[in-house]
Amino acid sequence: MKLLQRKHRGIRALLNEFMKDISRVRVDEYDENALPLRIHRSMVYFFWALIIVTCLASTIKWLIYFYYTIDFDDLVVQNWLVNDYVGIVANSLQIVLFASVYLWSRTVSDSRLDAHHKAHARGDVSILFGCSFVLLVKLILQSTETVYQHKDGFIAMSDAIISIYNIAAMQAAQWIQYFIIRRILALSDRDCRATKSFLPVFGIAGFLISWIHFGVTFFETSLIKYQLTDETFRFSQTTLVCMIFTQTLFPADYLFAFTASGCYLELLQRYLQMGFFQLGEPRLAVAHHEAAHKHGATPHGHEHKDNSMFQGLTRFMRQAEIMYRKRNESMLGGENEVVGLFYSSI
Repeated sequence: MKLLQRKHRGIRALLNEFMKDISRVRVDEYDENALPLRIHRSMVYFFWALIIVTCLASTIKWLIYFYYTIDFDDLVVQNWLVNDYVGIVANSLQIVLFASVYLWSRTVSDSRLDAHHKAHARGDVSILFGCSFVLLVKLILQSTETVYQHKDGFIAMSDAIISIYNIAAMQAAQWIQYFIIRRILALSDRDCRATKSFLPVFGIAGFLISWIHFGVTFFETSLIKYQLTDETFRFSQTTLVCMIFTQTLFPADYLFAFTASGCYLELLQRYLQMGFFQLGEPRLAVAHHEAAHKHGATPHGHEHKDNSMFQGLTRFMRQAEIMYRKRNESMLGGENEVVGLFYSSI
């Protein structure tokens, strides 16, 4: 019976250690004495221009896809390719933007990352990684579907190449976003303040691009469902199988876009708490100023009062530590006297 209880305790201890290991976040030792980040003005201008152009192209892409979905019957007969060309421009700009931000994030050493923020974002990062891995399978299925649509005579070879490029570009942009979010959500508050000249604007752009991708995914799924139910599109069995299986993987696109937008909102919330989006004096400073006037004191007097309270608390803790140490020394001295009397009596 005792042996069985020991085995249960051993298994329970192993499980506890396992849970500690999988919940532990490993980062380099944080360097509090590291120099502040230096952001060059030319880099800020570059990011601002690239963000504006990319957001504009992505918005036009959404509008074109919306128009193409509404008037699909007429446009597919005309072999309308404006949506594909706009997709090439928008997806290429997204890759350039995300790759540029990722290359900048790699210049921030791992010792500057904050373990608390990294642990807080671990769940979202895991979801993004899982979605990106599933979307690799979707990329293969959609590419196979496009090739067989060309063999069935529905699209030309040039159209198939453009379509496959757009699919691969969107997948590449999603993977780069995953690596970006891993690093920018782990930035310390000090580095966030140093990057306030461009990183909040990038967060807004990432949020917008994520929801545009959400909408474009909805348009694509609507067109696939329409083509599957319309008898005029006589696809081969291989094409139909790929289209049906692709439909089952589209929720990963929705989940990725939704999770990525939430991560960008979390970044914006950190800047909001720092007072970045406030006009005029930050609310916290105003609140302290008004409270000081109500009590007939100045903010500096209130600050002095807080410092004196902190110093008093520090002195109290130090005195308690000294008393605790003296008590332990007296107890050890009493034990030594008893042991000495015992040996002398022997």
